Amino acid sequence: MKKINKQGFTVIELMVSVTIIAVLAGIVLAATDKARSKGRDSKRIAGIERLKGALGLFYLDNGHYPISGNCGTVTVQSGWCNSIESVSSGHWIRNSVAGDDLSKYIKVDPVDPKPASAPSWLPVNSGGYYYYSPSANNGSWYVLVYTLENRNTQIEASDGVVACET
Repeated sequence: MKKINKQGFTVIELMVSVTIIAVLAGIVLAATDKARSKGRDSKRIAGIERLKGALGLFYLDNGHYPISGNCGTVTVQSGWCNSIESVSSGHWIRNSVAGDDLSKYIKVDPVDPKPASAPSWLPVNSGGYYYYSPSANNGSWYVLVYTLENRNTQIEASDGVVACET
């Protein structure tokens, strides 16, 4: 009786193996992408909390918040500072006329961990932070606008911040 020497795999065996590997890779990539987006949201929230603390300290020392009208922005809204277009020396919240910035209170103003190439008011994944404090009210209040990739986060529950409807 002649012995048959079988070497290698059949085409069907290779196709099944490749399909299984592709399905497993897809599952792993989907899981890691969700974890990455949650990590970016955590970084955004931490950065905004540091920024709010710095703004509070600035207010205590100066009696007003930095006025946003002179941040050097020209797109979106020229009266708003944005972290994409108006970064200078690590600070984008400033009034360049008065020399107000947060450098005494925070080393570097936070920027989005997944920054956009240009400012955009689109509510989903805009990739930027926006600050507004008008001179008409002498810097007595401010607004910070930013987006998260995931809804229903801890900041909404703990800080009273509610996501804008898209």
